Amino acid sequence: MTSPPSRTCTTTPRHHGRQGPGQGRRLHGLRHLPRRHTPRGGRRGRALHRPPWTLDSHNDATTWKIAVNVRLRTPDDKLKAEEDLTGFGTVQVKRAARATVNASPEPVAKNKTLTVTGKLTRADRVQHAYVGYGSKPAKLQFRQAGTSTCTTVKTVRANSTGSLRTTVKAATDGYWRWTFGETSTTGGVTAAGDYVDVT
Repeated sequence: MTSPPSRTCTTTPRHHGRQGPGQGRRLHGLRHLPRRHTPRGGRRGRALHRPPWTLDSHNDATTWKIAVNVRLRTPDDKLKAEEDLTGFGTVQVKRAARATVNASPEPVAKNKTLTVTGKLTRADRVQHAYVGYGSKPAKLQFRQAGTSTCTTVKTVRANSTGSLRTTVKAATDGYWRWTFGETSTTGGVTAAGDYVDVT
């Protein structure tokens, strides 16, 4: 984007044409780039951009269209022209998820029963907290000590509060973890592995 000398051209990204409630809401709070932008052709402009919109509704987990709001200002900073440029693609916004894991007892005797528990949670944009993500399937995976490959042992469905629980036979030292694949509204997540020493 270019502008005549002594005029300021500001570029302001905004969420535009969202497929859901709140369509057309503007972002808030301008932040200046660290230096003036001089486009090809020698004309000077000033680029500004806004920080991300604070999402406060579960309906915000959807597909957003990307657009740029261009404003041309006079030397005394009065708005002369403004235009929304569209067609820059889309971005999928999803709710963040978390997963925990705990395998016990530790250590455990070989071929004895090992209980693996955990919990799936996801961001609640109304409560501003992570809450249980219930009734979703998660894979229990195992990585033997000294290797880099994880093997899926079984798939377990979380209860209504997001809690996971199952039992396995302990065969060798290694790491246990839960992994959850993404959905249309929630991102995937994998818990950090819990190491169990088999004696």
